[in-house]
Amino acid sequence: MDNFEQIAINLIENIENAEGQRRQRFFPDNPFALSDYNFVKLYRLRKENVQDLENLLGPFLPAQHKVDALTNRNKILLTLRFLAGGSYQLDIGRNQMMKVSQSSVSRSLHSVIDAFNHHNILNTYIHFPNSMEELRDVRQRFFNLYRLPGIIGCIDCTHIAIVAPVINEHIYMNRKGFHSLNVQMVGSKRNNIITLYFTVPVVYYVCYFKICDEKLRITNVNARFCGSTHDSFIWQNSNIERFLSELPQNEMGNFYLFGDSGYPIRPWLITPFLPEPEPDTPEARFNRRFRAIRVTVERCFGLLKNRFRCLLKHRVLHYTPETAAKIVNTCAVLHNICLENNIPLYNDEEMMGFNEVEGGNLNENINHIPDNNVLGRGREVRQLLVNNYFV
Repeated sequence: MDNFEQIAINLIENIENAEGQRRQRFFPDNPFALSDYNFVKLYRLRKENVQDLENLLGPFLPAQHKVDALTNRNKILLTLRFLAGGSYQLDIGRNQMMKVSQSSVSRSLHSVIDAFNHHNILNTYIHFPNSMEELRDVRQRFFNLYRLPGIIGCIDCTHIAIVAPVINEHIYMNRKGFHSLNVQMVGSKRNNIITLYFTVPVVYYVCYFKICDEKLRITNVNARFCGSTHDSFIWQNSNIERFLSELPQNEMGNFYLFGDSGYPIRPWLITPFLPEPEPDTPEARFNRRFRAIRVTVERCFGLLKNRFRCLLKHRVLHYTPETAAKIVNTCAVLHNICLENNIPLYNDEEMMGFNEVEGGNLNENINHIPDNNVLGRGREVRQLLVNNYFV
């Protein structure tokens, strides 16, 4: 039985089970009556955090005109349950705590996600360090951790699966054979936290990765690109790349990201040596340390996907690319809230997200780009690192 048949059967069973139920909206039990453990497991937030969200999102949610309309709290809970599990809307509406029609779930989901994507909300919870003072702070903390100068983060890409779009379907087909948004992540450290910057279609994220607790905070999000887009193209058209490339000339080469071989080396973006150097050479030692630092990006993707399982490959977001990007942004904001409040992740299932980091699209010709001043300067910065720390 293929996936399409299984989905069809599941939908039919859900519809048949729903036919015998009354169509009115009602909450037979109060989700807030759940134990703290079960509440966090279902909704990813604590009860007091949901109450805070009511106040935060209230000004950006549609006004309620009907007496029996869902409350903002119920809309938020429905959305949280979807993001946490990635189930179909009908399943969300029929779970053990809420009896709500699919149409009500759909309206609630879209209104809450739109509220999360309001610029006031995104700017409050998603912030990229954009001053020399912040950059120096990140660089120093990275140096304290890895004893290498200049590093302000690591960059990589992953895919978020979506249903085939009606328009321009082919450009969302990635190299692994499924439709997706390509997600770029950059990680750096700040205030005892490693900051990780990601992107979807181009979704930029920047996250804080807490060293001792392995926690991540997303600080920059921007959605633009589809699943077939090369990682290097996403990077070259990103705000982060422009920001770093426009730093004062006297700071050029003093702040840089670590990226894999799919990216072009730059004074502000360092990549590993290719082909793989001979063992026990300075270049080989550099590559080994390089990979150890960059692994934090994959761990960040894994943690994000495991907390919000709607982002897992096999769940597939059945929405337009634009709505899917908003869902990713929403997960980024909620992820930050979880970290700020030290909310644990309870899962009985295997930590699937950690085993499902779908790499982005590497440009195999990236290393054949003709040399120029910027490329040459990037190689000089890398060689200086090798000469000073790996010889």
